[in-house]
Amino acid sequence: MFEVQPDGTCVFLADDMLRARYRASNRAAQLVTKGKTERYDFNNFTFVARRIQQGSRLRLIVAPMNSLYSEKNYNAGGVVAEETGTTRAR
Repeated sequence: MFEVQPDGTCVFLADDMLRARYRASNRAAQLVTKGKTERYDFNNFTFVARRIQQGSRLRLIVAPMNSLYSEKNYNAGGVVAEETGTTRAR
């Protein structure tokens, strides 16, 4: 989450990550159903007290994880650690 100030400057506030298949429980995978609206609770933000400047806006960025620090999800429905770019969707 970022504060976007009136002059366009962005100030990082906090972040959190959640893998969609573990949105209900870290122990039981639950695949996402195409076209179905799902609830995702992000509750591990670590906020530091900050007064938002008048005229600022809050920006929330939702994006797929693709970094050196997380396993890439090829969305094939299998075990993420075992999927590759050639794995076909179920």
